[in-house]
Parts: sequence; structure tokens; C-alpha cells
Amino acid sequence: MNKWIKILLLAMLMLWLGGCDNRTMEQENIFYDDARMMDSGDSYSFARKLGNVTEKEANIKFSGFSGLYTVWHLHTTSDVTTKISISGTAKQDKFKIIQVNGGSEIHTLWEGEGDQEIVLSIPEGDSAIKWVGKKTSGKVIMQLEPQQGLEVTPQKGLFEDDEFFE
Repeated sequence: MNKWIKILLLAMLMLWLGGCDNRTMEQENIFYDDARMMDSGDSYSFARKLGNVTEKEANIKFSGFSGLYTVWHLHTTSDVTTKISISGTAKQDKFKIIQVNGGSEIHTLWEGEGDQEIVLSIPEGDSAIKWVGKKTSGKVIMQLEPQQGLEVTPQKGLFEDDEFFE
């Protein structure tokens, strides 16, 4: 094979591998970037995952999670108060559940482990409940109490190709 073709192929391989590493690092850095957490777009990776998300419940077992994943998009035409129950375990300081209100306010709802029932104030407009992780694994169950005037849209696509793991 021509020397220049070999060099070109090697350079392309290095660029491709470098791009993969940058993407992973970007996802890991989201954990500390409030401005990025408020963005509407998700960026995440899982080594493995198993779960289900509905309008009322999210139940997931995962490993190798880094990035930002929007579990529920919330919309209200007036301020609404509801309850959210969260239980599970995940690596401390590596996983959190946040509420983003209107792209300008972040509230950390849960970190790491334990059982909590939280009174959730949802202002008029659009909000979201998101998972944020950095190279973490665990199991989390969230239950959202339905309320009149609260529209909940779950993101279900993540679990369509679930892999079972023990």
C-alpha cells in the first residue's frame, strides 16, 4: 500500500478516536455545567440500561451513564404543585435528578441514594425533570403524582432497545 495512503488512514483513525473521546468527556462534564443542564437538547451514553418511563413513573437500572437525559417534559398553563417520590441508589456525587424551570432555574431534587418524597412546585410554562450523571451506575425509581393542569410527556425512546443485565 502506498505510504501516503497509510498515513492518511492512520490520521483518519486518530481523528475518529479523538472525536469519540471528546464526546465522552463532554458528556461527563455536563455534570458540573449548569448552563448546559438548562439546554433543551440531551447528550448521554449508557453502557447498559433496563427500564421504563411513563407519564407517572420512571424505573431504570443502569451502568456507565454519563451526560444529560430528559425523563419528563412538563407543561402547565398555571402554577402547579405536585409530589414526586424518588428512591434508589447511585454512586454518590456522580448522579443527580434535577428540575429545570423555563430554561432559567435549576433545582437539584435527589442525589446518590435514599428515599425521598418531594413537594414539587412547577411554574406556568415549560419545565423538565432530568437525570445527570458522570460514569455512574445504579437503580432509580421515580413516581410523579398527576395533577389537573399538568401535562407530562415522557421520553420513551431510550428503552426501546433495552439490554437485560444482572
